Amino acid sequence: MRRIKFAEYELDMDLFTLRHNGKKLEIGKRTLDLLICLIQNRDRVVDTEFLRSEVWHASALSPAAIPTCVRELRLFLGDNASNPAYIESKRGRGYRFIGEITRSPRRKRGFDNLLEELPFSGRNVELASLRSVMNTTIAQATGRLILVRGEAGMGKSRLLTEFLRNLPASTDRYVTRCSNMEGTPAFWPWTQILREALATAGGKNRELEENSQSLSFAFPEIRGSIESSITRASASDRFSILSQWLKTVRSISKSGPIVLVFDDIHRADFDSLSLLSWMAEELAFDPVIILASHRPSPNSDRVANALSELAGIDKCTTIDLTPLSSIDIVMMLDPLDVDRDQLSKELQLRTAGNPFYVTHLIRYLDTQSASESATLAISKLPPNSREIVSRQLCDLAPATREALAVASVEGGTFSISTTAATLGVSAAELIVLLEPAQRAWLICEDGTEFAFRHALLREALYQTIDSSRRRDIHLTLACILIERGDSYSNSARISDHLEKASPTADSSEIQRFALLAGRQAAARFAYSDAQVFFRRALNSIVNDPTRSIVRECQIRLEYADAQLHAGQRDGSRETLLETVRLSRASSLYSILASCALDLTPEYLSIEVGEYDPTGSATFFL
Repeated sequence: MRRIKFAEYELDMDLFTLRHNGKKLEIGKRTLDLLICLIQNRDRVVDTEFLRSEVWHASALSPAAIPTCVRELRLFLGDNASNPAYIESKRGRGYRFIGEITRSPRRKRGFDNLLEELPFSGRNVELASLRSVMNTTIAQATGRLILVRGEAGMGKSRLLTEFLRNLPASTDRYVTRCSNMEGTPAFWPWTQILREALATAGGKNRELEENSQSLSFAFPEIRGSIESSITRASASDRFSILSQWLKTVRSISKSGPIVLVFDDIHRADFDSLSLLSWMAEELAFDPVIILASHRPSPNSDRVANALSELAGIDKCTTIDLTPLSSIDIVMMLDPLDVDRDQLSKELQLRTAGNPFYVTHLIRYLDTQSASESATLAISKLPPNSREIVSRQLCDLAPATREALAVASVEGGTFSISTTAATLGVSAAELIVLLEPAQRAWLICEDGTEFAFRHALLREALYQTIDSSRRRDIHLTLACILIERGDSYSNSARISDHLEKASPTADSSEIQRFALLAGRQAAARFAYSDAQVFFRRALNSIVNDPTRSIVRECQIRLEYADAQLHAGQRDGSRETLLETVRLSRASSLYSILASCALDLTPEYLSIEVGEYDPTGSATFFL
């Protein structure tokens, strides 16, 4: 615990309390924040501009606000402005804390204390920008898309958390984190937002329930959250589905402004991003803020292009997070440490200002011997970001590291039962193994599952596993999911695990579950995902020594259909023409006839307009 003592007062920097001779004072939040800020910067005079930014987080402030708060603080401390003992005024310059404080020696903190969040620092400008957009939305009843962008570990999730923490109670907020778990269904972020909205409404929003019912035929996971007695005609094409999603989200916001938060959208499926883009355009005049965070993508794939298009929407505000400066890092350190400036500069140098690594280095320092000086502690700091994570993992028992490594193969969120079965231990034994990782701030409970605190931790653990061992774990996870009897609903997860277990996995199983997953995605109108799975099935059968031309042609027909509905008409036509070549060579006339029908103008004009008006595709008959 970080406690500061001056005279008869004790300030607890973690619990945000002020005591006088052991009695807790009922001091206001702003007044306490002012005291903390002055103590943290006691080595200099802080001007009103600095206080406005750091304490009030406001772009504009009444000229009397700061002097009034200073007077209130002096009253609590029994201080005299003309003969100050604690707060000194410098006319025209600012204020300075001049009281004598008791400095605690560096000490080793217990694991329970490590679970406390470090001070939020270096993001006040970004936080003020978010609040400004929120105020505009409430005042004008208009919508806005806000993209928070930054490299891994830049504090995107923490910024969103701090923003949501201070939202007015009257503003509903719905938060989802896009999953990187193998086989996550298409549109998953949206279905989770909807489930949360339905649970919050508690049956009082009839329009929301009716609209949700119309979506549930394509997204069965919604059904557990709506009244089964409500029936409504269902949409049957992709445009109708997207329109129904829009209508449903609008029915959430009937009672006032809402905030929809999508964390880590770079992990989302392409169809979810397409819906997000469309929503942002269509909700421009609705009181809905869509707040999304993502990493910059180094690739030029469809997801990267979709993220780029989102930033180009007219009503889109982008907030780019930059590395922390040494001044920002100072605010995260023990305010009583006389070596804070030196330590912050060293931390900034070794971490390049990445908040994730800064946080973990500070926690690492907090576990070191109480007798060590800051200079000695600096000399023991890990030299780079990779070593920072490795050093943390080395502090854990080998059995705990092995459990975390296996869990990292399952994904950012992992099931206790599945991970336990993979390791060959009981659920109770696994929970005991994971306790040190929880105390070390590496994982946290997430409902009935566990989740890694950050993707960087999961990725670092995943890379520690030998490639052959990784394939074995992926295969084991796939087998466990198959044996549970719910392989249809988990077909996408199973397919992903089998793909990563290749070539160890059985090719017929790869094809089976890739086809199941592709058909399931197509049934959800997620044709981009469907293409991936059908292409996976094709790759497997082409490399299969027992290759069946009939089966390959059937898969190609489904693949071409997914391509067409995803808007890739040229690709669909090429796939169909290749199927024609294969089926004609093998005298597969029924498949040849299916290709002819699919290549006619009537088929290729569905949803995307007439494509082959000459009918030249029938040349092969």
